[in-house]
Amino acid sequence: MQIRFCESATPLINLRLLITMVLHQIFHPSTDPAFNLALDDFMLTFPGFADRNIFRLWQNRPAIIIGTHQFPENEVNAPFCRENNIGVYRRCTGGGAVYHDLGNLNFSIVTSLMNPDDAYPFVHSFFADAFHTLGIPATLSPTNDMLIDGCKFSGMAVRRTECRTLVHGTLLFDVDFATLAKALDNAAGKFNKPKGVKSRHAQVANLKAYLATHPTATSPALQTAQDFQTALQRALEATHTFHPQPLTEANLANIRLSATTTYAPLPF
Repeated sequence: MQIRFCESATPLINLRLLITMVLHQIFHPSTDPAFNLALDDFMLTFPGFADRNIFRLWQNRPAIIIGTHQFPENEVNAPFCRENNIGVYRRCTGGGAVYHDLGNLNFSIVTSLMNPDDAYPFVHSFFADAFHTLGIPATLSPTNDMLIDGCKFSGMAVRRTECRTLVHGTLLFDVDFATLAKALDNAAGKFNKPKGVKSRHAQVANLKAYLATHPTATSPALQTAQDFQTALQRALEATHTFHPQPLTEANLANIRLSATTTYAPLPF
Protein backbone atom coordinates (compact mmCIF):
# COMPACT_ATOMS: atom_id res chain seq x y z
CA MET A 1 0.00 0.00 0.00
CA GLN A 2 1.45 3.34 -1.03
CA ILE A 3 0.71 6.17 1.38
CA ARG A 4 1.99 9.69 0.82
CA PHE A 5 2.48 11.87 3.88
CA CYS A 6 1.88 15.61 3.70
CA GLU A 7 3.26 18.22 5.98
CA SER A 8 1.56 21.55 5.33
CA ALA A 9 1.41 24.44 2.90
CA THR A 10 -1.08 27.26 2.42
CA PRO A 11 -4.34 27.19 4.42
CA LEU A 12 -7.46 26.50 2.38
CA ILE A 13 -10.79 28.27 2.69
CA ASN A 14 -14.10 26.41 2.52
CA LEU A 15 -17.67 27.68 2.57
CA ARG A 16 -19.70 25.98 5.29
CA LEU A 17 -23.09 25.83 6.93
CA LEU A 18 -23.19 26.73 10.62
CA ILE A 19 -25.00 24.11 12.66
CA THR A 20 -25.76 24.57 16.37
CA MET A 21 -26.84 21.42 18.18
CA VAL A 22 -27.84 20.15 21.58
CA LEU A 23 -26.07 16.86 22.22
CA HIS A 24 -25.85 14.22 24.93
CA GLN A 25 -22.20 13.26 25.30
CA ILE A 26 -20.89 9.90 26.44
CA PHE A 27 -17.58 9.90 28.33
CA HIS A 28 -15.84 6.57 28.67
CA PRO A 29 -12.07 6.01 29.04
CA SER A 30 -11.80 2.66 27.24
CA THR A 31 -9.16 2.31 24.53
CA ASP A 32 -10.28 -1.25 23.71
CA PRO A 33 -11.27 -1.30 20.01
CA ALA A 34 -13.90 -4.01 20.48
CA PHE A 35 -15.59 -2.09 23.30
CA ASN A 36 -15.52 1.19 21.38
CA LEU A 37 -16.99 -0.32 18.22
CA ALA A 38 -19.69 -2.01 20.29
CA LEU A 39 -20.44 1.31 21.99
CA ASP A 40 -20.92 3.04 18.63
CA ASP A 41 -23.37 0.30 17.63
CA PHE A 42 -25.20 0.73 20.94
CA MET A 43 -25.43 4.50 20.43
CA LEU A 44 -27.19 3.91 17.14
CA THR A 45 -29.54 1.08 18.08
CA PHE A 46 -30.46 1.58 21.77
CA PRO A 47 -34.16 2.63 21.92
CA GLY A 48 -33.50 4.82 24.95
CA PHE A 49 -31.39 7.16 22.82
CA ALA A 50 -33.96 7.46 20.02
CA ASP A 51 -34.89 11.07 20.84
CA ARG A 52 -31.36 12.32 21.45
CA ASN A 53 -28.32 13.48 19.53
CA ILE A 54 -25.47 11.37 20.94
CA PHE A 55 -21.82 12.36 20.69
CA ARG A 56 -18.47 11.18 21.98
CA LEU A 57 -14.72 11.58 21.51
CA TRP A 58 -12.59 8.49 22.04
CA GLN A 59 -9.33 6.69 21.33
CA ASN A 60 -8.16 3.18 20.55
CA ARG A 61 -4.89 1.49 21.33
CA PRO A 62 -3.01 0.44 18.15
CA ALA A 63 -5.44 -1.44 15.89
CA ILE A 64 -6.65 -1.74 12.34
CA ILE A 65 -10.36 -1.14 11.84
CA ILE A 66 -11.77 -2.48 8.59
CA GLY A 67 -15.10 -1.70 6.95
CA THR A 68 -18.04 -4.05 7.27
CA HIS A 69 -17.57 -5.38 3.71
CA GLN A 70 -13.80 -5.88 3.89
CA PHE A 71 -11.55 -8.88 4.55
CA PRO A 72 -8.42 -8.74 6.73
CA GLU A 73 -6.53 -10.83 4.17
CA ASN A 74 -6.89 -8.00 1.67
CA GLU A 75 -5.97 -5.12 3.94
CA VAL A 76 -3.32 -5.88 6.54
CA ASN A 77 0.31 -6.86 6.80
CA ALA A 78 -0.46 -9.90 8.94
CA PRO A 79 3.13 -10.77 10.05
CA PHE A 80 3.84 -7.17 11.06
CA CYS A 81 0.55 -6.83 12.94
CA ARG A 82 1.10 -10.09 14.82
CA GLU A 83 4.66 -9.13 15.76
CA ASN A 84 3.51 -5.73 17.03
CA ASN A 85 0.31 -6.83 18.78
CA ILE A 86 -1.93 -4.82 16.43
CA GLY A 87 -5.40 -6.36 16.38
CA VAL A 88 -7.83 -6.22 13.47
CA TYR A 89 -11.51 -5.39 14.04
CA ARG A 90 -14.56 -4.94 11.82
CA ARG A 91 -16.81 -1.94 12.37
CA CYS A 92 -20.53 -1.68 11.59
CA THR A 93 -20.01 0.94 8.85
CA GLY A 94 -18.63 0.66 5.33
CA GLY A 95 -15.53 2.18 3.79
CA GLY A 96 -11.88 1.26 3.97
CA ALA A 97 -9.33 0.09 6.49
CA VAL A 98 -7.88 2.63 8.93
CA TYR A 99 -5.11 2.49 11.50
CA HIS A 100 -5.77 3.77 15.03
CA ASP A 101 -3.30 4.57 17.78
CA LEU A 102 -3.18 6.96 20.73
CA GLY A 103 -2.00 9.78 18.46
CA ASN A 104 -5.40 9.64 16.80
CA LEU A 105 -8.70 10.97 18.14
CA ASN A 106 -12.02 9.49 17.02
CA PHE A 107 -15.49 11.00 17.05
CA SER A 108 -18.96 9.49 16.81
CA ILE A 109 -22.25 11.29 16.22
CA VAL A 110 -25.69 9.68 16.16
CA THR A 111 -28.70 11.80 15.23
CA SER A 112 -31.99 11.76 13.38
CA LEU A 113 -31.25 15.22 11.92
CA MET A 114 -29.36 13.95 8.89
CA ASN A 115 -29.67 11.32 6.21
CA PRO A 116 -26.70 9.43 4.77
CA ASP A 117 -26.46 11.70 1.71
CA ASP A 118 -26.02 14.74 3.97
CA ALA A 119 -23.93 13.08 6.67
CA TYR A 120 -20.46 14.19 5.60
CA PRO A 121 -21.26 17.89 5.00
CA PHE A 122 -23.25 17.78 8.25
CA VAL A 123 -20.23 16.59 10.24
CA HIS A 124 -17.88 19.04 8.54
CA SER A 125 -20.26 21.85 9.46
CA PHE A 126 -20.60 20.52 13.01
CA PHE A 127 -16.83 20.84 13.56
CA ALA A 128 -16.21 23.94 11.43
CA ASP A 129 -16.28 26.64 14.12
CA ALA A 130 -14.23 24.56 16.55
CA PHE A 131 -11.61 23.81 13.91
CA HIS A 132 -11.48 27.50 12.99
CA THR A 133 -10.91 28.41 16.65
CA LEU A 134 -7.98 25.99 16.78
CA GLY A 135 -6.46 27.30 13.54
CA ILE A 136 -7.48 24.34 11.38
CA PRO A 137 -9.01 25.43 8.03
CA ALA A 138 -10.61 22.08 7.26
CA THR A 139 -12.27 21.41 3.90
CA LEU A 140 -14.45 18.55 2.72
CA SER A 141 -13.20 16.57 -0.27
CA PRO A 142 -15.34 15.09 -3.09
CA THR A 143 -14.59 11.68 -1.54
CA ASN A 144 -15.99 12.86 1.82
CA ASP A 145 -12.72 13.16 3.71
CA MET A 146 -11.80 16.21 5.77
CA LEU A 147 -8.61 17.81 4.49
CA ILE A 148 -5.93 20.22 5.63
CA ASP A 149 -3.87 21.73 2.81
CA GLY A 150 -5.30 19.11 0.50
CA CYS A 151 -4.19 16.21 2.72
CA LYS A 152 -6.55 13.89 4.54
CA PHE A 153 -6.67 14.13 8.33
CA SER A 154 -10.13 12.65 8.81
CA GLY A 155 -11.87 9.72 7.16
CA MET A 156 -15.52 9.06 7.95
CA ALA A 157 -18.03 6.24 7.59
CA VAL A 158 -21.81 6.03 7.94
CA ARG A 159 -24.48 3.58 9.01
CA ARG A 160 -28.21 4.28 8.79
CA THR A 161 -31.12 2.61 10.58
CA GLU A 162 -34.77 3.37 9.90
CA CYS A 163 -34.62 6.86 11.37
CA ARG A 164 -31.13 7.33 12.85
CA THR A 165 -27.69 7.88 11.34
CA LEU A 166 -24.27 7.13 12.82
CA VAL A 167 -21.21 8.93 11.51
CA HIS A 168 -17.84 8.17 13.02
CA GLY A 169 -14.37 9.05 11.92
CA THR A 170 -10.74 9.73 12.68
CA LEU A 171 -8.91 12.95 13.50
CA LEU A 172 -5.21 12.37 12.85
CA PHE A 173 -3.27 14.46 15.32
CA ASP A 174 0.07 12.73 15.93
CA VAL A 175 -0.32 9.26 14.44
CA ASP A 176 2.73 7.04 13.96
CA PHE A 177 2.77 7.06 10.15
CA ALA A 178 5.68 4.61 9.94
CA THR A 179 3.65 1.98 11.79
CA LEU A 180 0.51 2.90 9.85
CA ALA A 181 2.28 2.34 6.53
CA LYS A 182 3.70 -1.03 7.57
CA ALA A 183 0.49 -2.29 9.18
CA LEU A 184 -1.57 -1.52 6.06
CA ASP A 185 1.07 -2.68 3.59
CA ASN A 186 -0.33 -5.92 2.19
CA ALA A 187 1.41 -5.88 -1.18
CA ALA A 188 2.44 -9.53 -0.90
CA GLY A 189 -1.06 -10.84 -0.39
CA LYS A 190 -3.22 -8.10 -1.83
CA PHE A 191 -6.71 -9.22 -2.70
CA ASN A 192 -6.45 -12.81 -1.54
CA LYS A 193 -10.22 -12.57 -1.38
CA PRO A 194 -11.82 -11.92 -4.78
CA LYS A 195 -14.62 -9.89 -3.23
CA GLY A 196 -14.82 -7.10 -0.73
CA VAL A 197 -14.48 -3.32 -0.71
CA LYS A 198 -10.98 -2.08 -1.52
CA SER A 199 -9.47 0.71 0.55
CA ARG A 200 -8.72 3.99 -1.22
CA HIS A 201 -5.19 5.41 -1.04
CA ALA A 202 -4.86 9.03 0.02
CA GLN A 203 -2.36 11.61 1.12
CA VAL A 204 -2.58 11.92 4.90
CA ALA A 205 -1.36 14.52 7.36
CA ASN A 206 -1.15 14.99 11.11
CA LEU A 207 -2.75 18.11 12.53
CA LYS A 208 0.16 18.53 14.94
CA ALA A 209 2.56 18.95 12.00
CA TYR A 210 0.25 21.49 10.35
CA LEU A 211 -0.13 23.53 13.56
CA ALA A 212 3.65 23.51 14.08
CA THR A 213 4.08 25.44 10.83
CA HIS A 214 0.89 27.50 11.20
CA PRO A 215 1.00 28.45 14.91
CA THR A 216 -1.96 30.04 16.64
CA ALA A 217 -2.52 31.29 20.18
CA THR A 218 -3.66 27.80 21.21
CA SER A 219 -1.46 25.52 19.12
CA PRO A 220 1.74 25.65 21.27
CA ALA A 221 -0.17 23.88 24.04
CA LEU A 222 -1.34 21.07 21.75
CA GLN A 223 1.41 18.50 22.05
CA THR A 224 -0.57 15.27 22.38
CA ALA A 225 -3.86 13.90 21.12
CA GLN A 226 -5.17 14.27 24.67
CA ASP A 227 -4.30 17.99 24.57
CA PHE A 228 -6.11 18.21 21.25
CA GLN A 229 -9.16 16.45 22.65
CA THR A 230 -9.38 18.89 25.56
CA ALA A 231 -9.02 21.92 23.27
CA LEU A 232 -11.49 20.56 20.72
CA GLN A 233 -14.06 19.84 23.42
CA ARG A 234 -13.75 23.39 24.72
CA ALA A 235 -14.07 24.85 21.24
CA LEU A 236 -17.12 22.71 20.44
CA GLU A 237 -18.80 23.90 23.63
CA ALA A 238 -18.59 27.47 22.34
CA THR A 239 -20.99 26.55 19.50
CA HIS A 240 -22.96 23.53 20.68
CA THR A 241 -24.66 22.57 23.94
CA PHE A 242 -23.59 19.33 25.61
CA HIS A 243 -25.22 17.32 28.38
CA PRO A 244 -23.51 14.29 29.95
CA GLN A 245 -25.07 10.98 28.89
CA PRO A 246 -24.40 8.34 31.57
CA LEU A 247 -24.28 4.65 30.78
CA THR A 248 -26.05 2.35 33.21
CA GLU A 249 -24.65 -0.98 34.36
CA ALA A 250 -27.21 -2.67 32.10
CA ASN A 251 -26.00 -0.54 29.17
CA LEU A 252 -22.39 -1.47 29.87
CA ALA A 253 -23.24 -5.16 30.17
CA ASN A 254 -24.88 -5.09 26.72
CA ILE A 255 -21.91 -3.25 25.23
CA ARG A 256 -19.39 -5.67 26.75
CA LEU A 257 -21.35 -8.65 25.45
CA SER A 258 -21.34 -7.17 21.95
CA ALA A 259 -17.62 -6.45 22.27
CA THR A 260 -16.84 -10.10 23.00
CA THR A 261 -19.07 -11.46 20.24
CA THR A 262 -19.90 -9.17 17.30
CA TYR A 263 -16.84 -6.93 17.64
CA ALA A 264 -14.22 -9.39 18.90
CA PRO A 265 -10.79 -9.30 17.20
CA LEU A 266 -10.74 -10.97 13.80
CA PRO A 267 -8.49 -13.92 13.01
CA PHE A 268 -5.91 -13.11 10.33
